[in-house]
Amino acid sequence: MAKNITPEQIQAELAKNITKHECAKNLGIDDTTFRKKCEKFGIKYEKLNARRGKILPQSHPEVDKDWLIKNWVNTSKSMEQLSIEFNIPPGLLEARRAKYEVKKIYKYQVDTTILFNIKDPNICYLAGLIATDGYIVKDLDAFELSLTGDDELVLLKDINTYLKSTAPIRQYGKSYRLRITCKGVQKFFESEFNIKQENKTFSVGVPSTFYSESCAAAYVRGCLDGDGYIRKDGNGFGLLTGSIYLVEGLHNIIKEYLDLDFKINYQKRKDKRYPYIGTTDLKARKVLKWCYDTDGLCLKRKKLRALSYKEKNIHTV
Repeated sequence: MAKNITPEQIQAELAKNITKHECAKNLGIDDTTFRKKCEKFGIKYEKLNARRGKILPQSHPEVDKDWLIKNWVNTSKSMEQLSIEFNIPPGLLEARRAKYEVKKIYKYQVDTTILFNIKDPNICYLAGLIATDGYIVKDLDAFELSLTGDDELVLLKDINTYLKSTAPIRQYGKSYRLRITCKGVQKFFESEFNIKQENKTFSVGVPSTFYSESCAAAYVRGCLDGDGYIRKDGNGFGLLTGSIYLVEGLHNIIKEYLDLDFKINYQKRKDKRYPYIGTTDLKARKVLKWCYDTDGLCLKRKKLRALSYKEKNIHTV
């Protein structure tokens, strides 16, 4: 039974103003399991009487469908803001949202004639960035990018401006998040760029075709900006990911357009082997020049690294 216990069942027991032991007993679990379940769901409780050990759930309003529509759907507030404002555990809010199948209706504008243009290298770049360092939001027609760093914030602003979007860029700790929502996002990125809604870490692939070579180069640049690294001297690059389909796809793109071939390797991280694509010297410099010698969207820090070898040679001639 312990595996099937829901946050609502725990809240119902806590509301009876009984001891923690009695709550656990009524649910058919021991005290330790009860405590761990509360921690998992973000449910906090207070002692009502230290001697008797009475407990009460942390006070907050009843979260039903109407409450979610009024306080979340029809407002600009995020789940994080609701949790803080009304003293409600994040896990409980998410559980109720899923239970009532409530979706956020965002009113932010985005130019879909720009976003849904597969002929645009900047959109191909965006797809590569989403494939490696973003995701399609489950149950919503939206994609989300969460990046950390000053250059990354500039990139998110550039993307927002390019899409003529009014969506806010929110800060959570050291990270910045941009979520773009509009009808057709999920279908577009799945059909055109092979990015599916479910967990993509080990399954994401690459597009079957590109409209132009510029689009292919921009897509690879997006992947490198997302999960890749570039040596400071511009003499090497690499990308480590969970999806062999993505790595093989990038290898095939580079081979098709640049006629360059190099091995796909594996690296061990925390007892798991991850596929890796990368190279150094002349091959790396050809790939990096192909990807980054453009005015398109990019992470400025990586562009400087990618072209630093060329710049170094110019200054030494």
